[in-house]
Amino acid sequence: MRIGVIGAGIGGLSSAVGLQSSGHDVTVFERRVDSASSGTGLTLFTNSLAALDSLGIGEQIRTISTADRPKTSSIRTPDGRCLVSLDTTTVPPVAALHRADLHHLLTRELLPGTVRNGVDAEVDSDGSPTLTIDSVREDFDLVIAADGIHSSARRRWRLDRGLHHAGYSALRSVSHRKSPEVHHLSETLGHGARFGVIPLTGDRTYWYATLSTGITDSRDDPLDHFRNWHDPIPELLSDVNPETVLHHEIHDLTDLPPTFTRGRGVLLGDAAHAMTPDMGQGAGQAIEDAATLTALLHRIPDPPDPRFSTALEEALRRYSQIRRSRVRRIWRQSRRVGFINQNSNPLTVRLRNTGYSLLPSKLLRKSMASLTQWERPTTEFPDKN
Repeated sequence: MRIGVIGAGIGGLSSAVGLQSSGHDVTVFERRVDSASSGTGLTLFTNSLAALDSLGIGEQIRTISTADRPKTSSIRTPDGRCLVSLDTTTVPPVAALHRADLHHLLTRELLPGTVRNGVDAEVDSDGSPTLTIDSVREDFDLVIAADGIHSSARRRWRLDRGLHHAGYSALRSVSHRKSPEVHHLSETLGHGARFGVIPLTGDRTYWYATLSTGITDSRDDPLDHFRNWHDPIPELLSDVNPETVLHHEIHDLTDLPPTFTRGRGVLLGDAAHAMTPDMGQGAGQAIEDAATLTALLHRIPDPPDPRFSTALEEALRRYSQIRRSRVRRIWRQSRRVGFINQNSNPLTVRLRNTGYSLLPSKLLRKSMASLTQWERPTTEFPDKN
């Protein structure tokens, strides 16, 4: 099957890796001239690692991440008081890695020439598998739109329900200063402000800071809000190069599209279900999308087999059904957690902190286990071989 993928982000590349290894003819079209992701860090939970295993690259990902390194994980207050502490050997493991490292690994798994950079690819509004590529029309058997939160395909397929501002912005960067204090994952919760610390491989630490809208004067350095918080936060911020700090307003989709498919077109990743980063599942859900689609397309007959159209239609129907059901809960939960953790109301903050301090570890572990489970879907079509 000939497949065109729009977008060379994590979702688009993951789907290309899986589908190409299944024998499909895949081309990825990326608008940026240099699609290498600079980015910062990200976390992948066991669901993401299981999906990567399904794509055949799980072990390679583990070698460039902190997946096999026992740590503790904590939620703290700005003065350092611990609200929640977990031994990560008792909960599903978390792999932390640099986004650029993941992007480079995925690219290396593809055949040379698979990714075409500096190309503007546009879908047809009716969902036909045709792309207009720099004003030239090109036909495919399937089109995958992994073109991000501002997806043009989602709009053209009339599946867009708009964006929702989460009420806060985020600053992210990677420090190359490895502090003795940085030995576990942590998130510190203030009033309308948070700071997360995630160790990466090598002498690198990924950190993020969030601030509710209007909490600081626009003339201030927003990072000043965190410089008197507990260690190692001041140390991580002591030699920040402003040019390396990414600063974004946080949005998610106002609502999920009614379907993730249109004709022979598929929405994948943020294009389908952009969510707030509060559950650390954005990249992971895009990888799940890719692994699910790869599994469902693996055994269908190729054209010109007369069964192809019916088989593809059923595979896409199942993809949308499986992924919308899975993602909706996580999308809602991410927004809910963001609202609670980002709150600036003094009474709400006190109630939140008390709630976390009284939360049984067993209940938290059970919740995480439910969130981080993924199974490869089965197919009903006979193996092509």
